[in-house]
Amino acid sequence: MGFYDAYVWILQIYTLLLLTDIEAFMDGKDAFVKELERKALDWHKMGKKRLN
Repeated sequence: MGFYDAYVWILQIYTLLLLTDIEAFMDGKDAFVKELERKALDWHKMGKKRLN
């Protein structure tokens, strides 16, 4: 699963489970985006070699 697919999956799951709790939705989305950003920065620092 690529990052885009994972992001879409996260949005779908949180939307279904947390329709009444927007704060929990935003917290979950924020954690995912921060992890994705960390991986992107690591990738950039490594000279854009493949990260697992």
